[in-house]
Amino acid sequence: MAEMTNFVHPAQQEYKPFKPGYFINSIIGLALIFGFGFLPAIEPLTPLGMKLLGIFLGMVYLFTVCDVTWPSIAAIIALGLSGYCTINEAIAASMGHPVVFQSIMAYLVTGAMQYYGVAEFVARWIISRKCFRGRPMVFTYAYFLAFTFVCIIINSVAMIFLGWTILYGVYRMTGYKRGDKYVTLSLIGLVLSFMMGGAVVPFRSWQYSLVMQYGEAAGIEINFAVFMAVGAIITFGTITLYTLAMKYVFKTDFSKLRDFDPQSLKCEYAHMNKRQTIVLVVNAVVIGVILLASIVPSSSFIYEFFNNTLSTAGIYGIGAIALCLIPLNKKRQPLIEFFDVAAFSMRWEVILMVGATMAVASAVISEQSGLLAFASTALGPLFVGKGPIGVLLIVILLSALLTNIGSNIGFGALLIPMVTPFLAPTGANPVVVGIALIYVVNMGLILPGASAPAAIIHSNTEWMDSKEIYKVLCFSMALTLLVAIPTLVVANAIV
Repeated sequence: MAEMTNFVHPAQQEYKPFKPGYFINSIIGLALIFGFGFLPAIEPLTPLGMKLLGIFLGMVYLFTVCDVTWPSIAAIIALGLSGYCTINEAIAASMGHPVVFQSIMAYLVTGAMQYYGVAEFVARWIISRKCFRGRPMVFTYAYFLAFTFVCIIINSVAMIFLGWTILYGVYRMTGYKRGDKYVTLSLIGLVLSFMMGGAVVPFRSWQYSLVMQYGEAAGIEINFAVFMAVGAIITFGTITLYTLAMKYVFKTDFSKLRDFDPQSLKCEYAHMNKRQTIVLVVNAVVIGVILLASIVPSSSFIYEFFNNTLSTAGIYGIGAIALCLIPLNKKRQPLIEFFDVAAFSMRWEVILMVGATMAVASAVISEQSGLLAFASTALGPLFVGKGPIGVLLIVILLSALLTNIGSNIGFGALLIPMVTPFLAPTGANPVVVGIALIYVVNMGLILPGASAPAAIIHSNTEWMDSKEIYKVLCFSMALTLLVAIPTLVVANAIV
């Protein structure tokens, strides 16, 4: 008789218990979603606007304190019951939105890079160069940049754990231990690099949903190439200053790395195999086409076809088709195993969140809601009399504050209808304001509920002290703003 295995059926697995207060917060959020609309309408909000605002506020609240999966479903159902549309129309507006399709295709295309080890190979290849031996600061800087570059291509939380796993090996080989400044700063620096690399790319996942929402509310298109150029300057400037601050501000001891050989971190194999090479090429072509379409003249056929006819969603879709159709060898074996890659890479909670946010945000800023008129009245004193730079600074600081309180996509979507009514009256540059808002809300660093990477940082008490975590995270956020503000002010004068 065959020996029994240790396999445990998913139905028999033990899962993490709900956090204290989870159900109380759930009741509060559901009360906002389904009950806020019964309150008397506040002029100029309409009764329908009160219902839509309640759905939006409850959704953002639940994203921040509970979960994103079931609140997204609740918001879609509530939208269909609000009188704004039917349930079928709410489902079509959310899960049938082009951003949702684009997100699914992007997860498949970029997820193949992670599933087949392309991302790890590239990262290890960069950090294992001989020139970093005996130069600990340069090695650390290269390590941060390697994961920044990888996360520009593939923005997956799993890359944080890969980066940390490599660092743990470095600590063991060099003698660093818990509580050492280098340990805390390098672990957080890796996550900062991950977040800032992901923030550079505006045409993936929930960032793309904010780009679409902002474009709809402001009546403009944000050029991807301009966004990435500005974002790259902020990203690499911040990481450079962070590395310098490790030595000159935090007085970090790098001496244990002087004799460390970075070549010990390289992959077991010297070159990528055929599958990895093709997957990398397909991803490079997809990103290259998207960028090419954003820099050619807007009157050209290429611009019109790739941006408006095919769209970013279609480009990623063609990339997914290529991965599924290209044979790996003469035996006609498939390049990727679709179900394996999809099961590995899809983040359904994010897909649901993107769909719900797109549908609810679109309803909230509709004329029937009266929210734009309400925002103009309520926030008028904050923006009236401010010039373009003043509006830009307010948006940057508001984005930084709110994204560090709760859900980055939730507060990003909340800020868009609050800010866009004041762009034209104040003469603010709508493109740069949009770049500022969408980039900065990516940087939810400080509180655990601000973002998934922030929660991961705070959970790593095995290697870091909680007080030191908060100190370094606050410093990192301040450093980000120190670089972002002058960069965006200059961009405001150029773009």
